[in-house]
Amino acid sequence: MRRVQALAGAAVLPVLLATACSDRPNDLYTYYDDPSSEAATTAAPSPVTTSTTTTTTTTTRRASDPAAAALTAIDLAAEEVQPDGAPKTLVETALPDCAAPLPSATDAIATTWRYASGSVLRQYVAVHAAGSSVIDDLKDALDCGTFTVDGLRYEIDDAAKTAVPPGVDAGHTWCATNPRRPTCTLALAKADVLSVVTVEASTLARAQAAIARLAPVAAGKLTSLSD
Repeated sequence: MRRVQALAGAAVLPVLLATACSDRPNDLYTYYDDPSSEAATTAAPSPVTTSTTTTTTTTTRRASDPAAAALTAIDLAAEEVQPDGAPKTLVETALPDCAAPLPSATDAIATTWRYASGSVLRQYVAVHAAGSSVIDDLKDALDCGTFTVDGLRYEIDDAAKTAVPPGVDAGHTWCATNPRRPTCTLALAKADVLSVVTVEASTLARAQAAIARLAPVAAGKLTSLSD
């Protein structure tokens, strides 16, 4: 009789142990879960779901970016020019013509291009605080009449003008005559950006014609900054 009771007690013990452990979470799957969540008391683990978050970074071009107003190979395709060195980040204090002063700039870039004929195209773009008044200052400085650069005497020719394209705040064109290498220049201002384009050619007519072609292109680069 005692043997039967002992066997019966041994049979009940696993059931009691199983009942006592039934409320413990499955450590293999719920180690990192919140013990108070329903997932912690669920017998079977829930499927793992991976959430992917995409972050979009938007790059805004600065409105006052001198490089954005600089003429590129695409802009100058019709001129059939080649770059003469890499663009230079520098701030000029004056133009060679009459030593006309340029406004103090916070950022500036200068580029040089060459025609197959040997003519040279130069552009200077600067970010400054003078606004459109920079053009009036240039006009006043160009009253010098004549000036000398590298031993060559130049004479300002205000009669050689090119129409200023629409869309800019102010503009001015002039030529500097010399028997050997005359130049024609276009200066345009838009907001806080100044763009100066100069063509040095073998004849005054060639320099004038090039500036006439380049005027709307240079103006378009400036007006695109505010689009």
